[in-house]
Amino acid sequence: MGATALNFVLAFRPFRPHTFTMPDSKPKVTFGPIPMKNGKGWCVRVMLPHGRQPLIDGFNKKAEAIAWIEHESGEWLKRYEGGKYA
Repeated sequence: MGATALNFVLAFRPFRPHTFTMPDSKPKVTFGPIPMKNGKGWCVRVMLPHGRQPLIDGFNKKAEAIAWIEHESGEWLKRYEGGKYA
């Protein structure tokens, strides 16, 4: 049996790391109502990327904190630190 010669060409393309980020992507931010440690009222915990968790206080009831999350958290996020998480 004779040897068979294979002819092929390698195509090269620019290297892109597998962790390539889309230009529009933003780190995920979540909001959650939590009771105040002193037992008087509620606050909203903002869970930012990299572990930061600012608290927004001043809510008397859990329903008020949830309503703030649903209706005002987006605007707050646009103002917080120049909107880098919005």
